[in-house]
Amino acid sequence: MRTLSRERAKDMACDHDRADRGRAFAERRGIGERLAELVRKAAQRTRQIVDNLRTGPRAPAPQPERSAFTPRPDPHHAVARHGRIVSAILFAQSVGDPASPEQRVELHASRAALDRLAPCGSHDLEAAFAADRGLIREAAGGQTQRAIRAMQLEAELRTDPRLRADMFIERWQMLDQKRQRLLGQYEERAASRVTQTMAEMAKSLERDPQLESLLRGRRHQLGLSNIPERSLDQSLADMIGWGRSRGPSIGV
Repeated sequence: MRTLSRERAKDMACDHDRADRGRAFAERRGIGERLAELVRKAAQRTRQIVDNLRTGPRAPAPQPERSAFTPRPDPHHAVARHGRIVSAILFAQSVGDPASPEQRVELHASRAALDRLAPCGSHDLEAAFAADRGLIREAAGGQTQRAIRAMQLEAELRTDPRLRADMFIERWQMLDQKRQRLLGQYEERAASRVTQTMAEMAKSLERDPQLESLLRGRRHQLGLSNIPERSLDQSLADMIGWGRSRGPSIGV
């Protein structure tokens, strides 16, 4: 009995030891699980921080700005608008006044609108105006059909120098015939206006060396003899008795 009691006492002691070890293991396991959860959460936060540093916080998708859109101008409105400001500036110059600051601002704005309408649109329309001053009056009054067609023709001439040379010669010959006829009829004022137009054509060659080079080989079609030491524009101006006079221009 004493032996069994001692064995039982040993067994009970073992049970207590196993229970103590079990509680200790359970406590250690609980601590370990809490530590593992803390480590996992810390790792997630670390990954988020690294991702933010690498790519930055995700921004909302950009919204299109309505103000950045510039509608394409209406061609009739744009041409009429430019006709009005060119007419106003030429009138001011005709009475000895320079273009006002407001007129310069409007000229810049109307040119910009034409350039949005077509590449070099303002250049082409002003070239058409210079070739036919009547287009300015028509466009300013809202009759833009002829001005638009002339602007389109100027665009073709600008990109094709041989066509430009053909048109220059054709127009020069037509104007010279008209000038001679008016002089023969003693209509000096009308003849002077035609001469002024021809002088502006001659002066335009200073700004177009490519055209001037092509026309130099066709001088006889312009009524000129071959005088290589003279510039072509000066030779044409001398031929019509204009010399180095300056024709009117908008000058801005």
